[in-house]
Amino acid sequence: MQQVSWSRVGAGLLALGLSLVGESALAVPVIDTRPQVGAVGYIGESAGSNTFGQTFVPTGPETELDTFTIWVDDVSSSPSLLFQGFLYSWDGTETVGDALYESETRSSTVTGTFEEFTFSPGLSLVADQEYIFFFTGVAGGTPATGQLGTAAGDVYGSGGLFFTQGPDQPWMDFGGEDLTFVATFSAPGEPVPEPGTLLLLGSGLLAIGRARRWIPGSSNDRSS
Repeated sequence: MQQVSWSRVGAGLLALGLSLVGESALAVPVIDTRPQVGAVGYIGESAGSNTFGQTFVPTGPETELDTFTIWVDDVSSSPSLLFQGFLYSWDGTETVGDALYESETRSSTVTGTFEEFTFSPGLSLVADQEYIFFFTGVAGGTPATGQLGTAAGDVYGSGGLFFTQGPDQPWMDFGGEDLTFVATFSAPGEPVPEPGTLLLLGSGLLAIGRARRWIPGSSNDRSS
């Protein structure tokens, strides 16, 4: 029986890990409208507050929405802005059906600067179907207002910024704007080994193979 060469196995896994790292660096399923250059408001409890949402379309095999990140500036005198994020299907003019995702209440921790907030729906969506992720103030605590970061115009061609002034009011197109947001996606299904895991495993097996080669008295000892 031919003896297993751990060095060769390790080298193969190492090469595979490097290959996957290269592929992931070249093709990351993400929508990214940064940098943040402007702002739109306001959300919160005060009179005149609105609800703002960004529409988007998942494409390709990566349709599971892992994260959705926005930037919010609490313009109150103290950090007390409470708000939630909601995900709905979108037909071009309004939401469709029930909420697909409703976040927990989020709270600002600073004022006078844009703070990053990441939501993690972990939902499998439908390719080429339009969705809206919107954000609205939540009652409770000290009334506060905030504004959302916006991108440098209409940088995301498959969606846009919409707003509504109340639950019974129509949605309106903000016109030529996008929120500053980052949405990450993955392919639904079973998880696959991470490139970093393969790199570690391959390096370990390669080291074992080399060590066995030079153990005195072993069949792999070339000095005997």
